[in-house]
Amino acid sequence: MDEVIRQLEKEGSFRVLAKNRKKTGEIVDVDVSGTFIEYLGEKAIIVVVKDVTEQMKIKEDLELNYQRYETLFNTTNIGIWYFEAKQPIPIDLPTDEQIKLIFDYGYLKHCNDTMAKMYGYEKAEEIIGKPLKELLIPDDPANIEYLKNFIESGYKTYDAESHEIDASGNDKYFINSFFGVIKEGKLIGAWGIQIDITEQRKLRNALESTSKQMSAILNSMSEAVIYHEPNMKIIWANKATSEYLDIPYEEIIGKYCYKLMGLDKVCPGCPVVKAVETGEPCEGVVMKPGLLDWYIRAYPIFDTDGNLKGVVEVAENITEKEQMRRINEAIYKISEATHTTESLDELFKEIHSIISTLMPAENFYIALYNPKKKTISFPYFVDKYDENPGEIPLGKTLTAYVIRTNKALLAPPEVTEELVKKGEIELVGAPSIDWLGVPLKINGETIGVLVFQNYTEGVRFTEEHKRIIQFVSDQIAMAIQRKKAEEALKESEELFRTLVEKTLVGVYLLQGDTFIYANPLVCEMTEYDLSEIRNVAVKDIVHPDDYEVVASRAAARLRGEEVPASYEFRIVTKSGKVKWVRILASRIILNGVPTILGTVEDITERRRIRQELESEREKLAVTLRSIGDGVITTDTEGRIQMMNKVAERLTGWSEEEAIGRDIMEVLNILDEQTEEPLGNPVKRTLETHGAIHVAESAILVRKDGSRKIISDSAAPIHRSDSTILGVVMVFRDITKERMYEKEILHADKLRSLELMAGGIAHDFNNILMGIMGYISLAKSYTQEGDKLYKLLTEAEAATEQARDLTNQLLTFARSMPSVKEIIELPQLIKQVTEFSLRGSNVKPVFNISDDLWTIEADRAQIGQVIRNLIINADHAMPQGGVVEVSAENVEIKVEDKTKLDPGPYVKITIRDYGIGIPPEHIPRIFEPFFTTKHKGSGLGLAVCYSIIKNHNGHIEVESELGKGTTFYVYLPAIPTKRPEKKREEQRILYGEGKILVMEDEETVRDVLGLMLDSMGYSAEFAVDGEEAIRKYKEAMEAGEPFEVVIMDLTIPGGMGGKEAIKKILEIDPYAKVIASSGYSNDPIMSNYKDYGFKGVLIKPYKVQNLAKVLRDVLLEE
Repeated sequence: MDEVIRQLEKEGSFRVLAKNRKKTGEIVDVDVSGTFIEYLGEKAIIVVVKDVTEQMKIKEDLELNYQRYETLFNTTNIGIWYFEAKQPIPIDLPTDEQIKLIFDYGYLKHCNDTMAKMYGYEKAEEIIGKPLKELLIPDDPANIEYLKNFIESGYKTYDAESHEIDASGNDKYFINSFFGVIKEGKLIGAWGIQIDITEQRKLRNALESTSKQMSAILNSMSEAVIYHEPNMKIIWANKATSEYLDIPYEEIIGKYCYKLMGLDKVCPGCPVVKAVETGEPCEGVVMKPGLLDWYIRAYPIFDTDGNLKGVVEVAENITEKEQMRRINEAIYKISEATHTTESLDELFKEIHSIISTLMPAENFYIALYNPKKKTISFPYFVDKYDENPGEIPLGKTLTAYVIRTNKALLAPPEVTEELVKKGEIELVGAPSIDWLGVPLKINGETIGVLVFQNYTEGVRFTEEHKRIIQFVSDQIAMAIQRKKAEEALKESEELFRTLVEKTLVGVYLLQGDTFIYANPLVCEMTEYDLSEIRNVAVKDIVHPDDYEVVASRAAARLRGEEVPASYEFRIVTKSGKVKWVRILASRIILNGVPTILGTVEDITERRRIRQELESEREKLAVTLRSIGDGVITTDTEGRIQMMNKVAERLTGWSEEEAIGRDIMEVLNILDEQTEEPLGNPVKRTLETHGAIHVAESAILVRKDGSRKIISDSAAPIHRSDSTILGVVMVFRDITKERMYEKEILHADKLRSLELMAGGIAHDFNNILMGIMGYISLAKSYTQEGDKLYKLLTEAEAATEQARDLTNQLLTFARSMPSVKEIIELPQLIKQVTEFSLRGSNVKPVFNISDDLWTIEADRAQIGQVIRNLIINADHAMPQGGVVEVSAENVEIKVEDKTKLDPGPYVKITIRDYGIGIPPEHIPRIFEPFFTTKHKGSGLGLAVCYSIIKNHNGHIEVESELGKGTTFYVYLPAIPTKRPEKKREEQRILYGEGKILVMEDEETVRDVLGLMLDSMGYSAEFAVDGEEAIRKYKEAMEAGEPFEVVIMDLTIPGGMGGKEAIKKILEIDPYAKVIASSGYSNDPIMSNYKDYGFKGVLIKPYKVQNLAKVLRDVLLEE
């Protein structure tokens, strides 16, 4: 009541459930509510009381039911679930669309723990919320059909199977019953229950698989298997049943077996009928009409209640088996006869007797074939009419036909007649009605023939007879072969015994640690007799230091393990002597026991000799290693047996690689001149029986293809009896000697060339002096723009080219001194290239770097290199083309693998697209006088090489036939230094005074006189040094001295300038003398001041050159 008052005061109303006792004493539940009201101006409370006893009872029942449901929900072994669609699915959509939306929208809204555990989870909370498609496999056709049935059966289904996956991805199978929740024409969810049938499904699958396997097994059986109902109706049969009965499977099922046999009732004594009657398995033999013998086994089948369901019949055709029994019995008897008979004759008789049980064999013989002699013998021959023919050639009999064809032959008269017509056979002996021959084969090879003949119509041979004899023929062949082997073994045993007793090596048999046999030589070797050695252990004979190895190997060999077959060790004889022996042992099985069969040799003396030989061999090896020549020894077949280190180095083959190889493969030597093989030195040595000198010098082609020049000889190696054991080859490397010889020859050529070049230079330059002098004088009388001036300039340039040709010869002869200066290459390259190609149909293309470095070099000589390479390119393209000329800066580094020192270089590249250079010529193109041109001198590239080398540079070439040639020239560069700009003096410098000219050539004197006269000088002449000295002295004495003396250094047959200047300087230490020569290789021309000269003039020279030198000398203090 207090609660009611507090609620009234707080809220102005109240409502409570209470118990009320009725007048009758019954307690009821009431719902009491009240509120304040105004009644007659007073505040009053109105109270309403409602009996809610029934409602409370319903609520209590409902709560009890919910508790029961909750208990059932969480304890049942049935999965309970509710799937809900995230979006309602219209049920008027096509079925396939509804199925798609069910998978897309469906998810697990609610389930019990039992269902969660079916999917591998512990609690329902772990699986609730999972999309349907993560549980029910969407692409399984069975699941599609499952949902289709649900939709088409009005959104309810019972006992439907689903294929799902659990938390681990394993397949699960469930039986579901569920119904959909439809609201306003839309599917919003589904309640259902499920049972896990995964294990039942696996069992069912296994049962189906087993059933299929059983069916496959039964169908693969050779026996007929039939399942009968108790009334004998056939309800299943295997494939063999259809084949045996020759009735299609469809016509067998549903029929009665006896009716299939054409009978009105079951076969008498049928085991199937007995099995139906007795309920026990039955078996027995039944002869079925029109068929052969059958052996039938019948097994009754009962259901779980013990009622007979049917009978399984297994029927086996035993006709052939019976026949095979007799054949197997015959084979067994033949095999037994091999062991029981004493000889081949007895074996043949026993074979005849056994075969007679299989077929008619009154007339029978065995023929054996000898393939080496190509003959047939008849060790067993029984015939009614014919006698044993003995050993005969193979010939063309029926027996020979079987041997040749390796096939059995059944020959009735018509077959025999056909073979005769074809020429395959020729008839011998009495004619038979039937002839049967079956080859006897061992490993597919025919060793003989079994032959049967019959001479009466009542007995005929058939294919079945042939088949039967073919069955036993292999066993007969093996029996004959085994018996022959036994007889041969007996002979060989006797032979072996004799051989072992008389052999030159010891023979022993060892089982465990005991000798069970030793021949007399083993006894002699060990000093034990045979009775003693059988009681001597291996340990008592083998030296203690060697016993552990010998014993372990013997034990391992007896176990069948892999150990060395042959090795050496020491033994101790009965008297205590130590001997070295070598054994050769193998494992055999003797009377079922692993046994060592061994031979033993006393090698004590041989070992002593071998040690001495090895010592000698070591001495020889040390000797061979220490000598400087290559040494190879071979056997008489030319196979290498040994080679020393020098030979390894020279040939490029290691001794390990070379041993056993033919000498011609390793020592590949060619004639130095023709490069043809020199032939086999071993063969030549053996033919001459003495030492030979293979070649003074020959080319050795090494393993890697490189070459060396060698001198080699060969000699036979003799045994003590003078027979030849092999050949020894001795050879040495003379490559450097040959190179030195070539260099000396080359130097001799150069010296000769130098002398020739000097003479040519002197004479030719004197001629050119006259020409150039007159031209330069003529130019002085013309104006620069005149046509004549241009022509004279061209002539002057041609004269300079002629002068350069002389200088080229001198350069190659290493006689032309280099006058080096700082040069800028671009202008020089372009001028020389364009001049060299003047009038040619080859055009130059330049690619020269703008910042090309300068070089310090002889301008004329570098121009000469470019000229020669351009001319070669021009000649390589007779039909015209393009020559590419490029120049660039390159920096050679230490790591670069080149022939150049590190530093800056200018690289000049000249490329043509002409005929190219043959590969075999490239190594020789820089040799002097080597040329392939009809009009070539062979000096052009040699001069280039000489000039570049003298400038510390490098030249190399690449060429491909038909595609062209590229030359690369590398010259040391000076990246920072630039040459002083010089302008050639074109005008003539005039002067005055007396000039004394010493010149032996009249033409040169004349032109010099005119040149000096044109410059204002007066000239006097002397033809040699004596005259010049005299005139100079006379002028000094007369008080009219010469201002300058011009002296030719070379005066043939007279005093030259070198001697004359000494005398003149004695007369006048202040004399001004100029050296002049066309022999420009004279050292005085390079170091003229050392000899007292004030200047030099190199013939030919122009009037401007003369004027400049005179002015410089006259102005010098």
